[in-house]
Amino acid sequence: MFDQQGEMVARIAISIAQNTEAAEISRVERALTADMGAFDWYLRGLTEYRRAGLKIQHARVAAQCFDTALTLDPEFPRVLATRLCCMSWFDSDIYFDSKSDRDLSLALKIDDRDPEVHRMIGGIAAMKRQYEVAIHHVERAVHLNSSDAYLLSTAAGVLAWSGEERRALEHINRALTLDPFLPVWAIDEQIFVLYTLGDYDGALAAFRKLSIPASTPSSREVQHTF
Repeated sequence: MFDQQGEMVARIAISIAQNTEAAEISRVERALTADMGAFDWYLRGLTEYRRAGLKIQHARVAAQCFDTALTLDPEFPRVLATRLCCMSWFDSDIYFDSKSDRDLSLALKIDDRDPEVHRMIGGIAAMKRQYEVAIHHVERAVHLNSSDAYLLSTAAGVLAWSGEERRALEHINRALTLDPFLPVWAIDEQIFVLYTLGDYDGALAAFRKLSIPASTPSSREVQHTF
């Protein structure tokens, strides 16, 4: 009898493992675009998007790249979310468009385990002053990928803006520990977090690390954090 029970438990375990694996494969297949052209345009857009802080024209070029990617694959979840964040650099009303809400809902429906989708939805929610929603999504993003220094540092900015300064400090410190060679904007995030905590000496010390002055805490805008 015990042998039969052991065999039954083993079969159940194998069945669960197989179903879990099949579900994960299905999720990845849905999440990743099958169109390599769309993926290529996404990568081009991402490169331009991350230069938007240097010159606004980069954001416009990035948005065009993301539009092309969506023409090739209208259900590319990460592009659906990234495009909106990108467009916020030159169209601050984009978040209040009903189509934007539909795009974000679609991105989350296609892949609710994509940390980048959660990170950007969190940033957008903070822009709309929906702070509880913002905190939920950026923390979900960190939970899904806690070793990504870029994600941690940008999540820290959103959390600080949303009133979770202590948690934000944990994230930015971890980000800088994981990758001490993060770009200048990561120090900018650290300055912002320390400033919101009232640690002005710490913020000033971090500011002195900047080789190129970035945005100041007094002029900080949340869309720059993601």
